[in-house]
Amino acid sequence: MHTRRIHSWLWACVLLLWALPARATDVTLQPASQDSFISSGATGTNYGSNVALWAGSGPDGGSSGEKRALLKFDVSSIPSGSTVTAATLQLYVTSGKTNSVTLSTYKITASWQEGTVTWNNAPASETTAQSSASVSSGDVNTWKSWNLQTLVQGWVNGSVTNHGVLLKASGGSPPHNASFHSSNYTGDTTKRPKLVVTYGSGGGSTTVTLNATDDEAAASGRPDWQYGFAYGSGSNTHLGGLFVGYAGASDPAGIGRSFLKFSLSGIPAGKTITDAKLKVYLNTGVNTSASTIEAHKGQSDSWGEGTLTWNTAPAYVGSATASVSVSAKGWYTWNVTADAQAEYAGDKTLTEVLKASSETATNWKYFVEKNCWSAYQPVLEVTYQ
Repeated sequence: MHTRRIHSWLWACVLLLWALPARATDVTLQPASQDSFISSGATGTNYGSNVALWAGSGPDGGSSGEKRALLKFDVSSIPSGSTVTAATLQLYVTSGKTNSVTLSTYKITASWQEGTVTWNNAPASETTAQSSASVSSGDVNTWKSWNLQTLVQGWVNGSVTNHGVLLKASGGSPPHNASFHSSNYTGDTTKRPKLVVTYGSGGGSTTVTLNATDDEAAASGRPDWQYGFAYGSGSNTHLGGLFVGYAGASDPAGIGRSFLKFSLSGIPAGKTITDAKLKVYLNTGVNTSASTIEAHKGQSDSWGEGTLTWNTAPAYVGSATASVSVSAKGWYTWNVTADAQAEYAGDKTLTEVLKASSETATNWKYFVEKNCWSAYQPVLEVTYQ
């Protein structure tokens, strides 16, 4: 009898442990693996060994002009597949102006080295801010924080290459700037830049590949035309059907944009989407040079591939969720995790709009639509747990 009770108690403990939620882990990454700042007033100067990081504008930090800080943290200690629930960049303020400056963080999209980076060779960065914070003279000797949760999640799961973040002014009245201790600061080293991350176990993650329920293109020069798959049939099969960009002054089509719809209803309730990638195959283009194609979240899902025209196309969020440079034939990927998370919490239907970042230069591209070439149809790869 006692043996049976002990066995029952042990099994109850095991079942309880299985039912417990994943334990959160907090980690502070300090100092940055690389940090520096650049200045438009000293375009060829490297500040990688400086004990301060400057951002904003004004005659401080050894030069005039605009200054921007670059920081990169090594997140390899966080297990791949972990769910990042919080991530904040924290910088210790050492100077500020009476005029507050709004400093925003931006994802850096190319490699750089703190010992060589200058204004002249600075890496590219996205134009959509990750987060913002206001800094003034009243913040001296305090910490300022920027939310980087979505970006750090991408670094951890490998969907985003970790090139770090750029900190620059995005608002305020010049002269306005602020400085922070850098990773070279040798005073109180606890005040060096840090990235504070909270994450949970990635156990039980599931990845599903979703085909588009609808996909269609529309052209500004033919605003009432409904293209449909018929436009890509017969001798024009190679065109692919989903066109994006500007066709050129001599082409009446004008500007092309493509619309893709996916249903998230198959993902079980109560899950957390940790990654979502839109993958579309570029087949050909009028212009073979590189072109930046943006993915924007649609503001309405009330459209269908059999009825959509330029006049009836849904509006989209102004800021791009992701931008990718396309040129050669092949697959291209946009990270639309934030959009998928928002729609999973909403009506579980996601519309993405593909458009060229410049719609005035000839850059017309053809992507494959779902009814044209099944092996290369658009997909949305979603990871959840």
